[in-house]
Amino acid sequence: MIKMRDLLNEIDVVKKVPYGKGSGHYVYSTKLGSDKLIKIGNDVLYHAEMFNKFPEYFPKVYKVVNKPNNQSYIIIEKLDNKSA
Repeated sequence: MIKMRDLLNEIDVVKKVPYGKGSGHYVYSTKLGSDKLIKIGNDVLYHAEMFNKFPEYFPKVYKVVNKPNNQSYIIIEKLDNKSA
């Protein structure tokens, strides 16, 4: 069973600056930890599928939430892209 505090920390609705973005999604930092990001948008379910299919190339997917109206989101591992 999901604890209410965990749910509120995950879907923090305070307006914030995106960490990054793509053509069909935005990426935000999260209160869940500095090692996780939330990716939201119309293409994130496909991204989650690819990330899970090729884990050696993509970040780990912790959670997938399918919602209508382009509000689906995934929680993913934050990678160290500075060393790439």
